[in-house]
Amino acid sequence: MLRTASAIAAAAFVLAGCASTGPRLEAADYLASPALGEETDRICFTRSIDGFSATTRSTVIVEEGVNDFYLIEVFGGCQDLDWAQSLAFTRTTGSCLTRGDRLVTFDSVLPTKSDVRFSNQCTIKRIYEWDEDKLGEEGVTKIEVESEDATEETDGTET
Repeated sequence: MLRTASAIAAAAFVLAGCASTGPRLEAADYLASPALGEETDRICFTRSIDGFSATTRSTVIVEEGVNDFYLIEVFGGCQDLDWAQSLAFTRTTGSCLTRGDRLVTFDSVLPTKSDVRFSNQCTIKRIYEWDEDKLGEEGVTKIEVESEDATEETDGTET
């Protein structure tokens, strides 16, 4: 167990996220969004990933630098991804984040060594480019969500 904790600490970096103030959206809402771009096989320069938002049980949007966003989809439901306060990534090979690498969730903003023992690891299934500009001005997320009565436009603004 200590070896696993050391490996995560050595190969990972931690990101703090922002809690959503809008209604909870599902992964399918993001995967059907007009902001979803082409699938990409890697995110290089992962040390420049400096934030994340819009978490669901199987997707998360990460920000690399100022203008590059990616939607990461993980296999199955990733326990606690939708409520994660911070994330880390572990790479299996090379310096780029690719399919098969792991995303690690933490329930605290600044995880301690003891938090690593209780962290959840999720395997990356796909990585997509994400175009915030296709969602509206000033980062306001406008994704259509089916309701029981009619289609409504949801403001999934992240803080």
